[in-house]
Amino acid sequence: MDIEVDQSIRIKDAKDTVLAFSNSISRAIVIPAEVKRVAYAYLKNRYRTPKNPELKIFVAGLFLLLRDHLSKQLFITIDEEWTGAANEASIKGMLLNYIREVLPEFDKRHIRFARIGKKSGAHLRAYSVHQGKAKPDYVVTEKELLRLLDR
Repeated sequence: MDIEVDQSIRIKDAKDTVLAFSNSISRAIVIPAEVKRVAYAYLKNRYRTPKNPELKIFVAGLFLLLRDHLSKQLFITIDEEWTGAANEASIKGMLLNYIREVLPEFDKRHIRFARIGKKSGAHLRAYSVHQGKAKPDYVVTEKELLRLLDR
């Protein structure tokens, strides 16, 4: 199964972030702005000068989006908003750590990065939730996000 993942509103922005995927099914989650603020504060207190806090919060959210749909046959294409080989390698590594706690045999080659266009189902789903035209499937809580960031 192939899925595309997109986000509406970047993690570092002071608004709710929507992460969505789409293929034959679609799913969207929201990371509320307040939850992101608490996560930033947590990372700052824990690491003093956290390295890539946006990436850590993004990947934790990404895992929460995908966790109920993981399988060995899943191929994940993430929008290349986080351009650069270093960011892509970091995202892939962190996401694999989360996934392999649930599915140890998940193949790292099943995570890739590409341009997700405006006509993509993932983009349309994320955007419609962001605009309030559709409801998210899930709203991330402070407790679960901090638990993932603590790993």
